[in-house]
Amino acid sequence: MKRYLSVFSILVCLLFVMALFASCDKQDTPAESTAQEKSAIDSALLNRYKGDWNGCVEFVDATGKYADTLTGTVAAIARLNIDDKGTITPFIGLNVEDTPIENLSAKFVGEVILLSGKWISVDFKDVRMTESNGTLSTRIDVSKEAGSVSLVFNFRRLDDTGWTDEQPGFSQNQIDYCMGKSFDELAEIIGYSKSDYPEALETESKAEESQGGGSDAKPGAIIGSWEYTSGGYTYTFNDNGTGSYSAGGTVMEFTYEDTGSTVSILYTGNTMASEYGYTISGNTLIIEDSFGDKVEYTKK
Repeated sequence: MKRYLSVFSILVCLLFVMALFASCDKQDTPAESTAQEKSAIDSALLNRYKGDWNGCVEFVDATGKYADTLTGTVAAIARLNIDDKGTITPFIGLNVEDTPIENLSAKFVGEVILLSGKWISVDFKDVRMTESNGTLSTRIDVSKEAGSVSLVFNFRRLDDTGWTDEQPGFSQNQIDYCMGKSFDELAEIIGYSKSDYPEALETESKAEESQGGGSDAKPGAIIGSWEYTSGGYTYTFNDNGTGSYSAGGTVMEFTYEDTGSTVSILYTGNTMASEYGYTISGNTLIIEDSFGDKVEYTKK
């Protein structure tokens, strides 16, 4: 009898321990974002950075031979081709003769881009590039035996008039001069040809993957403001073909064309529109993101 009770007790203990481990696993596993929330965040992040940028670079803290040769502020441009997986093909050009940035690469770490490359034969690695309120910024420090210098870049989208107190930044005269010029024209002005930088990335249409327009989806049905189901992200489609996408404190303006089953969105400063399939059911907009995943937004 004692032997039977002992075996029974062991079995009970084992079942208790297994249940305890299962419970711990559930409690210890941190709550993860839903696939839709992750997609919405990633899509907003990509749109913050990708595209063409125009701006300037200021040379600061120069020492040695660079104290006399690298001074002041000169024009600069940037192109960040970013595919739907977040892979970045970067280019930064600056108006300094025969000293391009070489071997430039970039990667996302959180909401920051890290740049690596070479300038004046000096390697730099994991330099932070950030976007805040429409300004793309980075600082590259280089040092060698002959001297050292830091390059402080600020960019805004092509034709952006929102320059305020950025340092360095554009004056009104510079804004007016660059207004209406394409990326290729700006690149040529500071000494670059098309072979020096990547072509603008074309976003493949997702229209063929769409499952159709839904019962309420017809041209014009998309007009209004639509908020992501978990909050924090809002599409606004105006009846004049303009709109915006807000992500936290960042608002990205765009123009759009709507067919009733797809919407083509061209963000301000970008040269290529992106097309997304969507459906509408009642007060719910189900729209594809940059990864082709369907994300739900509710009409406000």
